[in-house]
Amino acid sequence: MAEGDYEVISSAKVTAEFKTLLQEARNRGLLASILPAARWIMDELARTPMSFGESRVYLPHLELHLRVGFAGRLMVDFAVHEASRKVFIRRFRLRLPRS
Repeated sequence: MAEGDYEVISSAKVTAEFKTLLQEARNRGLLASILPAARWIMDELARTPMSFGESRVYLPHLELHLRVGFAGRLMVDFAVHEASRKVFIRRFRLRLPRS
């Protein structure tokens, strides 16, 4: 891992939920915009997670910074553990237009 890079981790559950989200995006005709957004989010999480998105809360007992980030119609909740240079993806959400 190069200096400045973070390890990005997601559980099997988060990965499965993301695959379901991709299928929903496909069904709604949004897949073409979701895939580049997902790639951009992953790049930001690996490079600059503490400047990507917005801070929500800091959990001092766990040394975790909980944050949320957006790219197009895609939202990600994640946690950053600075000491270990790890980012934990908590969930992705599809932001749909209001009708």
